Order: sequence, then C-alpha cells, then structure tokens
Amino acid sequence: VSQSRYAQIYFPHHNVSAYYKTTAPLVLTSGVSLLGETSATTILSVRLTSGQYVVDYDCLAANVVEQISISRLTIRTNNSVASGLRLKNASYVTAKDVRFYNVTDGIVLEGTRCFSNNFEEINSYGATNSTVRFAANFSGGGHFNFLAVLLLETPAFLFLQRQ
Repeated sequence: VSQSRYAQIYFPHHNVSAYYKTTAPLVLTSGVSLLGETSATTILSVRLTSGQYVVDYDCLAANVVEQISISRLTIRTNNSVASGLRLKNASYVTAKDVRFYNVTDGIVLEGTRCFSNNFEEINSYGATNSTVRFAANFSGGGHFNFLAVLLLETPAFLFLQRQ
C-alpha cells in the first residue's frame, strides 16, 4: 500500500472469532496508519515464511515517512516463523494497544532513519525470539519510548551487532 501522507486503514471488529486473514505480508511504503476498532481486532497471516512480516513498513529513508499510528490490533501468525511488525525507516510512529501472538519477533526496527518512536501497551505472547528486535543493519537513531509494554520473552529486547 502506497499513499502520499496521513492515510489510514480502519479494521472494524465483528466478533471474537472473526479475523482478517492474509496470505502475504501487508507491505506499506508510506505513512499509512492502521487502526482497529478494539485490540481484539485481529490480522492473522497464514503461510508466511521466515524473514517475512505480517505488517511490513518497508520505507526508503529518502521518502521521510513519519507520523504513523498503529493501534488497537492483534497481529498473529499460524506458524510462528514470521515476525509481527517491521518498521524500516519510519519515524514518529506511535504503536498503542497492539498485541502479538505466535510470531518470531513482535517488532523489528531497521534502517537508517527510524527514530522518535513510541510504544505503549504492547503485549507479546509466544514470540520465539523477542518482543522488540533492533536488526543488525539498524543505525537509524534513538528516542524510543516504551510505556506499559509486557515483555514475556527472553530476551525481551534483542540488539544485534553488525559483522
């Protein structure tokens, strides 16, 4: 999904057993916000493979992607091999009331322009690697705020060294 600026995709919640099923990553290359009606609003990805992401903000640093909101969503897979959310070169992101189930990593931060991001009320259950991972190619800045983040995995944060 590519949009100029400040667009949003809204996911209404129908009932507890309903979900939005994807068979490929939801790739966003611009400042599109994702908003669920409640945190029980679920995006379920099936048949993803290792190295893929359920929600993938795959942005170029030159595009200056900023002011994204991701809120009131549950992001999960059916096989635990894909990660939940990648933020590559996305800044001033607010992720609030987001849950991750059955993923490798909950959130992966990557790129050269990824700073001033806020994470609030993030819960990760069943992540096989970490809740938050800074990728080996991350060199994108600082100012990360984590408020009321439930960190159940060991390690909860993973910082990878560049070789």
